[in-house]
Amino acid sequence: MQPDPPHTETFERFFHHSPVAILLVDDQGTCVDANPAARLRFGRPTEPFVIDPPPLADFAVHPLGTGLHAAFLRDNDADRSEKYRQEALKSESLGLLAGGVANLFNNLLTSIIGNASLVGMSLPPTSPLAAYIGQIEKSASRAAELCKQLMAYAGKGRFEMRWLELNPVVAAAERDLRSPAPSGVRFASRLAADLPRVRADASQLQQVLLNLAVNAREALPPAGGSIEIATGTATLSAADLAAMRGEHDTSAGDYAYFEVADSGTGIAPEVALRMFDPFFTTKSTGRGLGLSVVQGIVRGHRGAIAVETQPGRGTRVRVYIPAEARRKGGDQ
Repeated sequence: MQPDPPHTETFERFFHHSPVAILLVDDQGTCVDANPAARLRFGRPTEPFVIDPPPLADFAVHPLGTGLHAAFLRDNDADRSEKYRQEALKSESLGLLAGGVANLFNNLLTSIIGNASLVGMSLPPTSPLAAYIGQIEKSASRAAELCKQLMAYAGKGRFEMRWLELNPVVAAAERDLRSPAPSGVRFASRLAADLPRVRADASQLQQVLLNLAVNAREALPPAGGSIEIATGTATLSAADLAAMRGEHDTSAGDYAYFEVADSGTGIAPEVALRMFDPFFTTKSTGRGLGLSVVQGIVRGHRGAIAVETQPGRGTRVRVYIPAEARRKGGDQ
């Protein structure tokens, strides 16, 4: 029988959410469990995790008691830097491609919509062609909205940046989510007091919050569940930001954040790895642009995104936006 791992809440949270690959091994060196980062590292994202013998030469091993040892993968700074560089280049290339294509199509659609409107205005109200012209305008408008989403993903959306309070922005979006609230879905909010201001586009941040909340709602089981929206502040180091999604040169410092947490099914590690990729979706319908738009908007605000998730235990997505420096005494 395999020994039970330690079940303290702190250890379990660290074990499941750490970006470092961690193995639990017994006194004989047999691997009895692995965290999601280790499963991705060794290409075994699903149960059961079997790796015998584990490559402990690449790990720093620390005893936990109860006959178990935690083996932490030794991190190589050069490898980590190269990984972040490759990820940044990939995102930048996708952004340039998406932005360029969206801009070209948007110009074409502007011409289509304009000419269709002119034709529509020249037709008599009883013309049988009016319905067809209306359908052209409707389809072209949907395509133009798709182009706007691609531009947002590329970080080239039109932002009206100004200094603003985060809580009213979040509260306004929350009202839209609650009315009407789907059956069985319980909303809760936890807004921190005295947040520093952020320089942001209020409508874009509301779009981010709405997209995250829609994904949270769809992750809930048919019987329903809970969604919590919260705000707060944090001081992030360069290492903190490097482990998140955002611009690769985002600066360390003070941030205000909002987050959406759900009690849903959680996200499998292999899906979490791609959840912000454009056109990636696990749904039978949809374009797979909701979260990529979120990432584009956050990048346009020089922010970052942190995701905590575990299958069966829900998901928490936190969006950090650089905060205004406070003057001495707390005045802004």
